[in-house]
Amino acid sequence: MKKITKQQKTTTSISLKTMLTGFIVLTISFTTAIVYLPWFFTSKKNIAKIVTQINEEIALSTSKEFTDLFQNVYYAQDFIRSAINRDLVDINNPEERDRFFLSILQSNPSFSFVQFAYPNGDYVGAQRVTTAFEKQNTFKLHFRQWDEERKLAIKTTDNYELVGQKLQLIKTTQIEEPNWYTPGRPWYRDALKTPGQAAWTVYVYRSTNTPGIDSNIALYKEQTNNIYWQVENPPALLGVIGVGFEFKQISRRLQEQQKGRSHIEVFVINSQGEMIASTDPNEHSPIQIKGQDQPQLQLLKYSKNPYFQLAVKTLEEQAVDLKLVNIPQQWISKNPQNGKYYYVSLTPAVTPMNQLDWFIGTVIPEDQYMGKIKKNNQILLGFVTILILGTTGLVITVSDQLLVKPINQIKEVTHRVENGDLEVKKLEIETCQELSILTNSINNMIVGLRERQRERDIFGRVVSPEVREKLLQGQLKLGGELCWVSVLFTDIRNFSTLSEQMQPQEVVAFLNEYLTEMTDAIRPWGGYVNNFIGDAIVVIFGAPLSPAETEWRSVAAALTMRERLEELNQRRIQRGEVTIQAGIGISSGEVVAGQIGSLERLLYTVIGDAVNVAARLETLTKEYPEYTILINESTATAIAEHHHIVLKSLGEIKVKGRQKSVEVYAVLDWKKEEILVVT
Repeated sequence: MKKITKQQKTTTSISLKTMLTGFIVLTISFTTAIVYLPWFFTSKKNIAKIVTQINEEIALSTSKEFTDLFQNVYYAQDFIRSAINRDLVDINNPEERDRFFLSILQSNPSFSFVQFAYPNGDYVGAQRVTTAFEKQNTFKLHFRQWDEERKLAIKTTDNYELVGQKLQLIKTTQIEEPNWYTPGRPWYRDALKTPGQAAWTVYVYRSTNTPGIDSNIALYKEQTNNIYWQVENPPALLGVIGVGFEFKQISRRLQEQQKGRSHIEVFVINSQGEMIASTDPNEHSPIQIKGQDQPQLQLLKYSKNPYFQLAVKTLEEQAVDLKLVNIPQQWISKNPQNGKYYYVSLTPAVTPMNQLDWFIGTVIPEDQYMGKIKKNNQILLGFVTILILGTTGLVITVSDQLLVKPINQIKEVTHRVENGDLEVKKLEIETCQELSILTNSINNMIVGLRERQRERDIFGRVVSPEVREKLLQGQLKLGGELCWVSVLFTDIRNFSTLSEQMQPQEVVAFLNEYLTEMTDAIRPWGGYVNNFIGDAIVVIFGAPLSPAETEWRSVAAALTMRERLEELNQRRIQRGEVTIQAGIGISSGEVVAGQIGSLERLLYTVIGDAVNVAARLETLTKEYPEYTILINESTATAIAEHHHIVLKSLGEIKVKGRQKSVEVYAVLDWKKEEILVVT
């Protein structure tokens, strides 16, 4: 079998184990992505919905707080109006009046002020003290009496402290306030502009320097005979009833409302961006603007709360005009300081008669809800990582045992077979049906190759390897071709005498030993052993292969055969056996070489005069026992000038079966020169 020394190139350098591992990892990763990504984005979408619901809940509950506060104000004003109109309280009786207003304030913890302004410029008001410098159970009653001549109000303040369930007078102070004329106050004028309806005024209370809101409504004396009074005949104005509360009350309610939601910041602003209330207790102080006497509400953009600053940034980025906001809006914004995302929302607040353009804002960190999702995400990724590593290890182990090792065994066997080694062990792989079928096919292929190789070897022994290869390659056809060859004939002297003294088995052993020695001597010189005829050997040089210097090779082979015969005789002498003598005849000439016979049985041989002459020259050596190698003239001429061969001309000799004499030369000795054998 022809040996292949160079491996064929493979189309890829990636191993099967790597491919399987990569495929499993990609499959798991792809499956994870299919499951995880929709889940992740759906979670974010659901979180947006949850935040929207939370905002709606906060807006609804905050609006309800507004409604409760404002409703309490309405109830208190209506109660005061009814009490005065029905003469349940005399507002001109200081003791009865003061007790009445203090009791209303005491029974409504959310109120900061309850006041009544007279048309003549007088004023009475009960105040709940909420400053940090005074006790929280302290009340003040302010009475301002207008002095028309001096154009000032004389303010008398009674300070009360709640002891048990009763108010105890602590001290009384009195000051003068120039130009503090009740009908000239803005809230008084606003109340007169909306008869029968409360007017709401937002401002900063001077006495406590805290922002708040007042509801003021004009009180007219009831005329039972005509409840729909006409402008030309209006009822008598008794005064203006006012009830107010600080925005701290809203902030406290927001803080109570958001208990358990410390991560959510809520704020209330008006259409000018001024802060009304918030869940941050540090964001209620008004600011004093240079050039203005009245303190102003703080703008949201001046807040120090980082959540509120993010809300301002978001509103600016979204170019939000608060005066145009009439539906809930929500945005998501990234905080550049920590890189986290926050939901910022703004919802119009429900206020009495929609007189107040307030908005409820929230800032909710996404991480508060995404944190659990991210944690689950990390758990999922960790699980996937463990799954990938575990699966990869399992795949490597399983594939190594079930696929990689069996395939490597197949690869090793096929590689050895590819390089001519057919003596491989039978593959036994049953890890899967496909590999089992492939293994059986390879085993059958190897058996077939072994059988073919055995046939080739047998064929080579019958017709020689050279003829065998040419026949297998289709280079020899039925018939022949002219070529120049050197034909060598040799046989053993007195073989018949020797063989009759031996048993048949001994004759065969004797011939095998002799023929082996001679064949080994011929092969290096490129001779083709054409036939064994008993003890005779027919060798052809120049066919079927055509190396150069066929004459020289034939003579060199003959001299080598003589030397090997001498060595064989030495061994036979040592064994106590008789020596062997052989004669060799060589003739060079043109012959017809080819397959002779029928399609059922062919024999490769040469036919021509050179064959006959070689046979006669071998026979002639019996007549010239001193010359064991005889050659014809063509052979002698070819080697005379190129090699150091000692020849002796025996002249023309008449040989049997040939009319024309043959010029015969005897080969005496040689000077060995190594010639590479072309095979």
